[in-house]
Formats: sequence, structure tokens, C-alpha cells
Amino acid sequence: MHRKLLSSLILMSTLCLFSSTDGYTASAWEEEIVVQADLYGAIAFSPTTAAHGYSFDYANRAAAERRAINECEKNAGSGDCQAIVWFHNACGALAVGDNAYGSGWGIDILYAALYAMESCLEMTGNCKVVRWVCTSNAVTE
Repeated sequence: MHRKLLSSLILMSTLCLFSSTDGYTASAWEEEIVVQADLYGAIAFSPTTAAHGYSFDYANRAAAERRAINECEKNAGSGDCQAIVWFHNACGALAVGDNAYGSGWGIDILYAALYAMESCLEMTGNCKVVRWVCTSNAVTE
């Protein structure tokens, strides 16, 4: 009984000390932990209609891809939407050209768009970035 009470007191003291030394309240500290979690996003594309869909801030790759495909299918209605790029704590981009497309991901929008353009231009001409998206914890500077 005393050991359990002592453990509880030590834990409470540690939490109070932690929150008082860095200025965080317990709820702010918990919120920061959530913000630091890994986040996933994806972009899906329909080669038949050139429709696309995207997602961001999902807990895992599968959920992000599923949402992007569902959004793409809402726009395309063709049944051929595929997740063409996924990203983790980062950004993704889709570039579409005359008769092909390219995708890429990177630590920020610039790199994602650059890689999407590079991969599109390897297949076709007149490429243009038509979608970019980032997780909320991607590098923004």
C-alpha cells in the first residue's frame, strides 16, 4: 500500500515539476505530443479522366491512401483511381502533362513539386503541377 502511494506521489511530483519548469500545463503538454505524432498523406489519380483526390494528416499509410482513392473516385467515377504517391511527415505533389503524369514527395512543397515535375517530364511534355498537399507537421520553412 505504501509503495503504491509513494509511486503515485512521485509521478504527480514529476508531472508538476515538468509542467512548471517549461511553462506547459498538462493539457498543453499532451497536445504537443499529439502534434509530434507521425502523419501520412496520399494523392490518387485516374488515368482515364485525369481526376485526382488527396488526403493528409492520417494515422497510417493505408488510411491516407484509402481516403485519397475515395476522393478521386468521387470526381472520376471511372473505377480506376490509384494512389500514386504517399508521404509521411512531408508533402506530395501531382504533375499532369499531355499524355502522362508524374508524382513526387519531399520534405516541403518545393521538393515535392520538383520531383513530380521531373517524373512527369520523363514521360511527356507540357507538365504542370495540379495538386500538392502536406501533412500539418511537414517542414514549412
